[in-house]
Amino acid sequence: MATIGASTFVHDVVVAIRDILSTNMTDPNSGPRAANDKFVMTSYPERPNTVWPVVTVRARNVNTFAPTGFRSEVMAFIVPVEIRVWARNMLEKDELTDQVIAQLRTRQIDGTSGTIDSNLFDMELISSVDVDESGKGAIKSRVMIFSYSYIAG
Repeated sequence: MATIGASTFVHDVVVAIRDILSTNMTDPNSGPRAANDKFVMTSYPERPNTVWPVVTVRARNVNTFAPTGFRSEVMAFIVPVEIRVWARNMLEKDELTDQVIAQLRTRQIDGTSGTIDSNLFDMELISSVDVDESGKGAIKSRVMIFSYSYIAG
């Protein structure tokens, strides 16, 4: 897993989660993707050339959890991460959601490359909300908010 730096932790957390998912999830799209089109990415897809499905990983509002002691520069932060599954149908959306949850759950303690080894603790699924577009053939999506505690300093 990528090293998470104290001065770049928001970006590093997003990249680390993206890497976990892109390395360990199976892209259900059987066709080839263009060089700049990824299955798991850190920005929302641009239409109309996007090849579906897509999983996006983005940081949300980072909060200070608590200082770790008097005169200490070490801080604990809550790092919410938005993971959104964009799928072609409901079944695909559910299957990809299950894969995301399974990968993040099982990669917490993973030898020396788990999220805990990078100071990401207390993974929690805060919410999971469907955001489906209407109409035949419309994209179905689910927005999940995961939360991690990160110790910086």
